[in-house]
Amino acid sequence: MTSSTNAPQHFSLNDVYHCPVCRFGQISGLPLMDALACNLCSHIFLADDACKLLTLAGHLSPLTWQWDGRTWRAPHTQGLGWADRLAAIALLILPTALILLTAYAFRPVPNGPPDPFPLFWAALTFACHLFGILGILISYYQFSIPSYLRAVRRHLQNRFVWDRRYSS
Repeated sequence: MTSSTNAPQHFSLNDVYHCPVCRFGQISGLPLMDALACNLCSHIFLADDACKLLTLAGHLSPLTWQWDGRTWRAPHTQGLGWADRLAAIALLILPTALILLTAYAFRPVPNGPPDPFPLFWAALTFACHLFGILGILISYYQFSIPSYLRAVRRHLQNRFVWDRRYSS
């Protein structure tokens, strides 16, 4: 069994690797299968030894990573495309800009100070659209926030214990 700090240069189903999805869990081979599973996020990956490829099983679009000898690399063509990114940016900017423009153009008192309510409404619109887009991204990549926070907490606790143990 290989530790996570000494990642193997070759790709084998018998070794342990960092999870490419949650980044904190470790994936290892499942018995009698050409698959690996993460001990933290519970994702299952299909492995191809010859091409050093790892594919997320049970996902709508095939998410694939390739082992480069040290870490997992995702191809540039996978995931969201430029049209999806452009639509997300437009969904964030256009409604907020529309509210700010109307607040500026239709002031209650001409040449007076801006009303704070439209500014609050624009900020609320931006925040709601941002959380909606983040929710779509989390759903698309099947990313579990509670598991990620647990992993970060465990990682920080282990690092704090290691620093306390070896600092003196």
